[in-house]
Amino acid sequence: FLLLEFTSDQLIFVQTGEFEWDEMTQSYILTGGSYGSLVTVLIGARLAEMFGNKRVCGIAMFMSAILNILCPICVRWNVAAFIAAKVLQGFFTGPFMPANMALFASWLPPQERARLSGIISSASNIGSLISMGISGKMASTFGWESLFYVYGVLTALWCVLWMFFVHESPETHPWISDEEKEYIVSNTKKVAIVDRYPTMRLPCLRSFTQLHQRLPETGSFERKSFDAGRPIEVRNVDL
Repeated sequence: FLLLEFTSDQLIFVQTGEFEWDEMTQSYILTGGSYGSLVTVLIGARLAEMFGNKRVCGIAMFMSAILNILCPICVRWNVAAFIAAKVLQGFFTGPFMPANMALFASWLPPQERARLSGIISSASNIGSLISMGISGKMASTFGWESLFYVYGVLTALWCVLWMFFVHESPETHPWISDEEKEYIVSNTKKVAIVDRYPTMRLPCLRSFTQLHQRLPETGSFERKSFDAGRPIEVRNVDL
């Protein structure tokens, strides 16, 4: 990693760390999770239909937690094992977002969906900001391995709470009141009926049939984007 040292008139980058990886190896490590999630994010909704949203989300995060705890062991053993662990993390966490969206559809009425989903997304971003703020101090005080252990254990504890408190739908929740259950079920089922497409036609096919009309607009957009980004210079940064 890079340690920044400030002086009175300049900023000095001092490379420190236990492992020396070339740029290609670093790219494999940083993008391993993304490659793994590409495989399962496409079938996440189908897995949620087959095995349940709650179960898919819980297992996905629990396996990610276990792999996070094992990452320090993998990286000391072999960098290839570390990359494989990151790919598997992405593989298991890929279905989480589609299954989570399916839970939103079952629990959030349409008139409250934008507000509540915004609160949930904001809470996730706030948690990321807090973890990034304290991770540097944790790494410098207890070592970089502590980040994998602490966040892995916290995620595993989160999974226990998730499996205990979260339920598939209002009908299966044991503590919800009858009034709230009726309100949620009536509104979500109404939206499901209204949003059902009346015929078997696929509206996405219209995009392909009108492709010759869209290409000039796309070319104009690309030229404008290229001109707007022309002054930007991208340089390589070592980790």
